[in-house]
Amino acid sequence: MDVEKELDLDRNKKIIAGLVGLTALVGLVPFVIAETSVETQTVEFNPRANVTSDPVNSSENVSLGVAPGGNGLNFGELPIRSTKQARKTVELNSDQKALIKISSSGNVSEFLVYNDTVYFEGAEQLEIGFTTLERGYYEGELKMKIMTPRNRIGKKWIELRSYF
Repeated sequence: MDVEKELDLDRNKKIIAGLVGLTALVGLVPFVIAETSVETQTVEFNPRANVTSDPVNSSENVSLGVAPGGNGLNFGELPIRSTKQARKTVELNSDQKALIKISSSGNVSEFLVYNDTVYFEGAEQLEIGFTTLERGYYEGELKMKIMTPRNRIGKKWIELRSYF
C-alpha cells in the first residue's frame, strides 16, 4: 500500500509540475505576440573625444566639438576642465510613436550624457553630451535600439515599455 501511495504522490507531483509549466508557457504567449508586433532597428555610433589642451583662458579661441566625424559623434579636441559640456544633436523623426533605448560602452561611456530612453512621435532632437576633467583619448560605442509598432498591439507594447 505504501508503494501505491508513493506512486500516486509522484504522479500528482508530475501533474502539478506539468500544469505549472503549461501555465508559464501560456502566460508568455502575449509577450511573444507583442514583441513580434514591433519592428526593431539598431543604429550604432562610435563617439570619440580627445581631451588634451590646457584649461581655457576666456580670451582664447577654442574649438569645441567641431571635428568632422563620419558618424556625427566626434566631439573633437576639447579643453580640459571645461565647464561647458560638448554636445551633439541627433535628429529623430517618426510618423508614429517610437521608443529608443540607448546604451554605451568603452572608456567614453562614463563621460557621455544622454537620456537612455526616449519615447516620441514626430520630430525630436536628442542631445548627447560629453564632459570630463581628465586628459585622454576617449572612444567607444553608442547603440540606439529604435522600436516602432507594426500594428495596434505593437503600439501598446511600445507605450508599456516606455515606462521600463
